[in-house]
Amino acid sequence: MNLDNVIRLAPGKGLRDRAAIMSALKGSRRLLMIVSAPGLKILNRIQGIEAGDALLVELGRTIINAAPAGATVGRLAGAKLSVACSASKRDQALSILGELSDSILLYTNASIPVHIGAVWSEGCD
Repeated sequence: MNLDNVIRLAPGKGLRDRAAIMSALKGSRRLLMIVSAPGLKILNRIQGIEAGDALLVELGRTIINAAPAGATVGRLAGAKLSVACSASKRDQALSILGELSDSILLYTNASIPVHIGAVWSEGCD
């Protein structure tokens, strides 16, 4: 199973592509969060691509389920996923980032390295 199947696994809230993420960033007061799972390369070498794909699908599902309503969740490339959403204030952006990070870290349970980064912008037209 590859990550594209997440769209079918989560009807109405599927993963989007890079163009959809860029479109979702237009407007004011936006939060962009990027999740990278570099440990998947090692998992792919040791246990095979199927194991890495399965973990990536579950990571995508975890992010989709934890993302706020109206967020755009997408796959940028490889093991890089992203979330774009509105956040009217910096405190709200930090709260969203905290909730998503907690969900991701609870899912991975330190079994693979995950890097999480975010940018909040007051305007990006």
